[in-house]
Amino acid sequence: MTAGQWQPYQERFPGPGHTAVGDLRVYSDLHSPQLGSRRDLVVCLPPSYRHTSLAYPVIYMMDGQNLFDEATAHAGEWQVDETMARLAAEGVEAIIVAVANGGDRRTDEYSPFSIPGEGGGQAQQLAQFVSEIVVPLVERDFRVHSGRQSRFLFGSSLGALFSLYLLHERPDQFGGAGLMSPSLWPAGYAIF
Repeated sequence: MTAGQWQPYQERFPGPGHTAVGDLRVYSDLHSPQLGSRRDLVVCLPPSYRHTSLAYPVIYMMDGQNLFDEATAHAGEWQVDETMARLAAEGVEAIIVAVANGGDRRTDEYSPFSIPGEGGGQAQQLAQFVSEIVVPLVERDFRVHSGRQSRFLFGSSLGALFSLYLLHERPDQFGGAGLMSPSLWPAGYAIF
């Protein structure tokens, strides 16, 4: 697999033990000059994507390795793929973009504030990566509605803190954010 191409999830992660379902595509080793690192992106396409010419809203979700697959998740997968399939059956469809966290650098990347003894303070670089590289890549390669009214963020814990931060920093680019169990405490609740 060459970096810079989308491939089916099952080809990128073959073998037993994977629980991802549906039409998932992986962009391997996407380079972030802002962060000086590489990471995979996973896109979950709605069931109707192959059979229509419709464009879809997009939800950019943090901690991407937790969304679809027990084999890659930390403390259990979120079953976003199964949930989106159920919602599609009810007529609600969106493209999910799973942005993997930086592993040991998760706190550094997700917190806009320095946290004594834990890191933090690199959220601006991650915000630039998502806004300037990830969003244009997705909008180039998939049928999506462009514009802030069709772009949303979602995160849990520090991923929720980052989602709120990115929404605040780029209100012209994102229309809303879902926050699950948000860690808003860093730097004495400075996000407010």
